[in-house]
Amino acid sequence: MGTSQGCSLGFGNKSRYLLVAERNETEVLGNRIQILDVKKRGGILRKFSCKNGVLRQASFDPTDTYVITMTDEEVGVYKVKEGTLETRLGLGVHMEGQRFCKFQFSPHDSNIIAVGTQCGSVHLWNLKDSGINVALPYYSCQSSH
Repeated sequence: MGTSQGCSLGFGNKSRYLLVAERNETEVLGNRIQILDVKKRGGILRKFSCKNGVLRQASFDPTDTYVITMTDEEVGVYKVKEGTLETRLGLGVHMEGQRFCKFQFSPHDSNIIAVGTQCGSVHLWNLKDSGINVALPYYSCQSSH
């Protein structure tokens, strides 16, 4: 049986919500996500799970409207108030075998998310436009000598 270990913990930008994301190494059990309402003394606002791979990162978007989860294979966008999956963002067939490794929101537009992969590619998604993916040119952090 796989082990469960904490993965992400963080406040929303308005400091009302606390995100607790627990990674589970077995895909069968899934990754547990809880959103706690701090104003209600830690009462659970929402619970949900993402099951497509091992959870690598989870965070609120800058407006506290969405929770973004990232596994090796996909990025999930969940609505905080409804607790429902809004959309899934994936790499597509042309990037099969690659894994997501990190995401970051744009400080200038809270709808834009950049996602990096292990191979060094960076993908930009606009959450407002149904997850339109723009792949940036390949950049490698490895030395060429």
